[in-house]
Amino acid sequence: MKHILTLKEHAYENILNRLESGKLKPGMRLSDDALAKELGVSRSPVREALLQLSGEGLIEQRPRQGAFVHVPDRKELSELFEARLALEGAAAGWAAKRRSDHDLKKLVQLTERLEAVASSCREAEESICDPGLTNEFLSVDYQAHILIVKMADNRKIAQMIRICRILSRSFSLAAMEHEVKVIVHSVEQHRAFTDAIGDQDAQQATEAMASHITYSSECVIDAYDRAGPDGFKVAE
Repeated sequence: MKHILTLKEHAYENILNRLESGKLKPGMRLSDDALAKELGVSRSPVREALLQLSGEGLIEQRPRQGAFVHVPDRKELSELFEARLALEGAAAGWAAKRRSDHDLKKLVQLTERLEAVASSCREAEESICDPGLTNEFLSVDYQAHILIVKMADNRKIAQMIRICRILSRSFSLAAMEHEVKVIVHSVEQHRAFTDAIGDQDAQQATEAMASHITYSSECVIDAYDRAGPDGFKVAE
């Protein structure tokens, strides 16, 4: 039987999706009144959803100020990537063992789309990738990672990865410029773990994903060090 979402669950999923997509940016103030109107619900389920998101570390509740999208500091960013390294590396290994032909076909298609983006970035002969291509890269990259988590078929791990990815991804979306060489190398890593999953080589899939997460971590931490915390924070 299909689960029917409660009003609180509906509000929670909607806000979570906005965090995932980058529509709600680090440091942004959240109005429960505005969210309630947009969702067509009362303020109560929105407040309950924000309370749950606060418990998960995605939202900050500040006394007499309200709710704000959480801004990770450097240490927390490092910890998030350490968690992703362990969780997503394991998920890639399980995906190699448990993947269906249907899901593998979708993963290969996503990897081919990433390779097309990388090719377009190289052809522009610029050091920084075009914003439109960068957005496409980030979108397809995210879809590929979420598909691998689905292929791993472990709901608890999927839940934890989702929270970690939202925090690290929303932070990097806020201010990072994406160099062509970074996108090209990242896409090469996607091909490596895609091929390993296709070959049902769990160890190679785990290692390839670990290399990819480590590289992503280095890029984000480097961007943080260059920009500083305020460079990744929208005006309140």
